[in-house]
Amino acid sequence: EEKTAKRQALLKAEAKKLTFQPTIPKRRSTSAPKSRPSWMSTDNNENSNTSNTSALSKTPVHTRLYESRNHAESTYLHLKEESFMREMRDCTFSPSIPLKK
Repeated sequence: EEKTAKRQALLKAEAKKLTFQPTIPKRRSTSAPKSRPSWMSTDNNENSNTSNTSALSKTPVHTRLYESRNHAESTYLHLKEESFMREMRDCTFSPSIPLKK
């Protein structure tokens, strides 16, 4: 019994030395702002600049991403075709291929 009591006392003393106990403050040193950011506001004021964001937030994100991707692709194809037509307009070569009868 005496050995076990000594051993337990040593283990407790060792546990106090080796155990990490962080000191976490109960309050922040700087307080967070009391008001919500403008993009989080839920009121639908016509005078505020959030009318665009509120209109966008009504459509699902995946729909907006899909539409923006399609718009980017169509713009790219239009510009590619336009550059091709500009290149062909500047081309002075016109082949004369005889038709076989």
